[in-house]
Parts: sequence; structure tokens; C-alpha cells
Amino acid sequence: MSRNLIEMLRAREGDGHPTALASLKEALERDGEITDDARRHAAAVSGLPEATVYGISTFYDDLTETRGRRHVAVCTGTACWASHPGDHERELGERLGLAEGERTEDGSLSYGTTVCLGFCHSSPAYRDGDVVDAGSGAFERVASGQAAQADEPEGTTLTEEPVLLGRGTFSGLRSALSGSTPEALLEEVKDANLRGRGGAGFPAGSKWEFARGADGEEKLIVVNGDEGDPGSYIDKHLMERNPELLLEGMALAGFAVGAEHGLVLVRSEYPHSTPALREAVARAEDAGNLATTFMAAALTSTSRSRRAPAPTSWARRRRCSDRCRGCAAP
Repeated sequence: MSRNLIEMLRAREGDGHPTALASLKEALERDGEITDDARRHAAAVSGLPEATVYGISTFYDDLTETRGRRHVAVCTGTACWASHPGDHERELGERLGLAEGERTEDGSLSYGTTVCLGFCHSSPAYRDGDVVDAGSGAFERVASGQAAQADEPEGTTLTEEPVLLGRGTFSGLRSALSGSTPEALLEEVKDANLRGRGGAGFPAGSKWEFARGADGEEKLIVVNGDEGDPGSYIDKHLMERNPELLLEGMALAGFAVGAEHGLVLVRSEYPHSTPALREAVARAEDAGNLATTFMAAALTSTSRSRRAPAPTSWARRRRCSDRCRGCAAP
């Protein structure tokens, strides 16, 4: 795990100060733009050099566009663009009376673009605040200020026993904690030839083994919730509709490699994923399935597919905290 990431987490462990990214996001929501004063404040509260904070504020797309009290964004992902070869972006701007990146003089409305919102099946898609509208009639609803949350597709499976669609019950975690060891769990995962869902299909057991044997006392589990290729929004489905399964997998990985904390990296294009994860963690804590440390911090990610982390801890008797904190992935 990145030493910078661990040091950033440790630095914020006990003082309750916000990260620079969180401070900048707050300034954007309050003022509609990031000013030099906001950058200096973010540097002061986070302890980072002003030059580093400047880099953060100019790198993330979510921080570079001016924002109105209402912000409308049109998806320019492959499926959405192909559905109306770019015309929907221009036409919506004309209806709103704004060009991309502009804000009305009174600050009531701003207009921009975003990448995949996870509705390739019903493109084009639009985001109005935290409402994602898509499909038939979406253009008129958004243009007239009456956006409605689009329906999610129902998942199906061709296997006798659902894997990704099977509800997470934490039964595997309970079994591992009560009757197994980290070494035995590693061997079981390796013997099962469990592989990652990415293009490389890397063996999960080998990856876990490398992490367990890596130098350093502190280890983290990082779940990459980023995606954006046309039609590939299984991460969105897991985070929003089956988050317990994701959390159980994180906890099992943490038990196997000796990690006490984990990060879920959530795209800002998925506004409902972080709340769904927070609610799932609260349910898991109440049921005794997770330790009472889940410091979910909804940070700003970008249309460059950067991430927003949501830390958590697990296992038998971990340290507890009721604060929220977060950090930016390197």
C-alpha cells in the first residue's frame, strides 16, 4: 500500500481535521468556485503545503468547474454520446441558456459535463444535483427542472447459485473468524482459483498473499469502485444494491492479509453509492457483523475517474471511532 496513503490516514487519526480535498469541496459548495483563499484555508487545516493543495484543486475536474446552487451535467460517455452523437450536450446547454462550464450571474444554475453515470442501457443520461435521469423523456424533464431518478435494471444470473447477485450475509466471515486462520483462508482462496473481475483476471489468492507478505506493519484493503467502460457498471450494482457482499469480501481480505482498515473508492458520478455503503455498514455494525469503525467520507472524485474513499475496519475487537475521515487515492 502507498506509504503516502497510510501517512495521510495516520496524520488525521486523532485531530479530527478535514482533508484538503474535503475542505476544497466545502468551499466549492459554499462559494461556487475555488479561490486562492480557499486553497490557503485547505492547506492550513490539512497541514499540506499550499503548492500541493493547488495541485489538488486544479487536477480534479469536479473542483475546476464553477457551480451554481443547482448544477446540471450531461453524460458524455460512449453510450450516451453514441445515442445522440453529441447533440444532447449542445441542445441542453441551449435550453438552459448556458455553455459548458458556465454559471448564471445570480449563481442559481450551472452547466457542465460528466462521464459515465451507469445508465448505458437507457442513454442518454443526465445528472441534476444528485438525481440521475435517463431514457425516454429525460431531456425534457431535466431541461424543465423536473428531473426524476431513473429506474435501475434488474440483474439476472445464469448460474445455479448466484455469486455477485447473491445477498451478502456475512456467513463466510463468521465461518472464517470462528474456524479458520488467515493462512488457511489464503490457501482456500488460492485452491479455488478465484480471480479478479478485471481484464487481467489476476488470481486473488496470489494478490492477497503478496499483500500479507509485504513489508510494513500497517496494511489496507482498497476496493476500486471506479469503472466507466460502456455497459460495465457491476461495481455500481454491488455498491448500491448488494453492499453487504462487498463489505464481507473486504473483511475476509482484511482477515487474510492482516489489514485493520479498508477504503472503498467511489466515483462522484455515482451519487447514491456512498450513502448505500454507509447504510450497509450501519446495519452490519448493529448486527455485530463488523466492528464499529466505518468512517465513510464522501469526497470529490472526478470525471477523470478518480475516486472517493470510504474507510472501514473489521474483525473481532478493532478500535472504534464515530468520526468521518477520508483521503485521496494517489
